[in-house]
Amino acid sequence: MYDFDKPFMFHIELTDKCNARCVQCPRNIIEEGELKENPKLHKVEITLNQYKSIFKNYQKKTNRVSFSGNMGDPVFAKDIFDITDYTITNVLGDDGKFCNNTNGGLRSKEWWSEYGKLLKGKKHLVNFAIDGLEDTHHLYRVNTRYERVIENAKAFIEAGGRAGWSFIRFGHNQHQEEEVRARAKKFGFKN
Repeated sequence: MYDFDKPFMFHIELTDKCNARCVQCPRNIIEEGELKENPKLHKVEITLNQYKSIFKNYQKKTNRVSFSGNMGDPVFAKDIFDITDYTITNVLGDDGKFCNNTNGGLRSKEWWSEYGKLLKGKKHLVNFAIDGLEDTHHLYRVNTRYERVIENAKAFIEAGGRAGWSFIRFGHNQHQEEEVRARAKKFGFKN
C-alpha cells in the first residue's frame, strides 16, 4: 500500500520516439545485417493533459522525477517544455529534483538554450549521452553527431542548465575516457 505522506520518485518514459539508432537499444533490430527501427514500436508520447492526469494526486509530494530515454528520447515529446515546467512547478516538492536523459542530438542549439533558461535556478540535471569523441561517438549513437550534441549541450549550459556527460565505455572508445573527462570539465558539465 502506498503511503501518501511520504515523497514519491517517478521514472517516466514520455515517448518511444527517437532520432538515434543505438545499436543495443530495444527500439532497434538487426534485419538482414542492417540496423532498422523495431516495427513493434507504437510511436506515441504522453501529452501535457495526460501527464497532468497522471500526477493529479502527487502535487508537491514528489522528490524526484526522471525522464528516461530507455525506449525513446524525452526531448522528442512535443509537450516537453510544458511537461517540464508543470513538473517543476506542480509535481515536485520544495526539495524535489528533476532529471532528463537525452542523446542531445535532436533540436537546435536555440531550443536547448531556451530549455536551459527554463531550468535555470531549479534543482535539475540533464544527462547527455555522449559515448566518445568526434571519431567514435556515432559508432554506438547511430544517427547522432558528436559536434551537434556538444553544440546543444554547450547552449544548454550557457543558458543556466546543469548538464551531465553520460559515457558508456566500449572497446572502441575506452581509450578516450580521460579526454572525455577533460572536455566535460572544460565545457562546464557538472559530472
